[in-house]
Amino acid sequence: MGSFQLQRRSPALARRFRICAYLLAALWLGVFLARTEFAIDGDEAIIGVMATHIADGKDFPLWFYGQDYMGSLEAWVAAPLVAAFGTQRVVLKIVAALFWFAFLECSRRLASRVFRSEPTALVTMLLLACGPLFLTLWGSKLRGGYVSVWALGALTLLLAHYEGTERFSRMRSLSVGLVAGLATFVNVLSIPYTAAAILFLASRRRLFQPAPLGLRVLGFVIGASPLIVFNVLSGFATFRAVGDHATSVADVSHHLVQLLSHALPILLGGLAPFSLPSACRE
Repeated sequence: MGSFQLQRRSPALARRFRICAYLLAALWLGVFLARTEFAIDGDEAIIGVMATHIADGKDFPLWFYGQDYMGSLEAWVAAPLVAAFGTQRVVLKIVAALFWFAFLECSRRLASRVFRSEPTALVTMLLLACGPLFLTLWGSKLRGGYVSVWALGALTLLLAHYEGTERFSRMRSLSVGLVAGLATFVNVLSIPYTAAAILFLASRRRLFQPAPLGLRVLGFVIGASPLIVFNVLSGFATFRAVGDHATSVADVSHHLVQLLSHALPILLGGLAPFSLPSACRE
């Protein structure tokens, strides 16, 4: 509580600490990008091609090329910069960094509201920014729906926390549904974020209030409208494509072993997710 009071009494000091934290995060990302020579992989190159086509007016893709899922939000966001500066590796990394910093800021704000402590919020942000290298690696890549989903998911949780703790706001109720719907269009891996938001609102007895619920549903339909309309017209092609990747029961134990022996140590920072710099090069 003391740190929260200090934040309220010394907003200038809190702002200086935030600036220092973001400079440290930017330095960390910059060193990583310099060390990997701004290298991109094949998926990032496809996003660059999509952004170039959008900028040139040659094509206006809805999905990641070659798929009926993973919405093209990242390519659309990159298109103006590609139009201005060309399809450069640095341009793609800048766009990824914008999503990455949005993710960090939403996470910091959420931690500040949950813990009512600006120092705790800054520690949370720095752990996400300068923690396991896996987060830095994937946070620096435009691959069709990963770093953007982090940003949209964190924003969904932040808006849901406002929904559950503040007075009713039509715009906020609409916005939380809109962001969750857009995240679902970009990548169905965003569903855990939406589920967490729903559980939080249910725990606060705010989930089924008629006016907010109706606005959230409306916002979700608007945000996910590209996904909804496409699947209605295509016979649910997205769900068929995702279903084709469904794991058989026989593979569950194998994936569980891989999770515990390989993926979890990487997520916790115990193992590097690649070998520098060769594995980061196209």
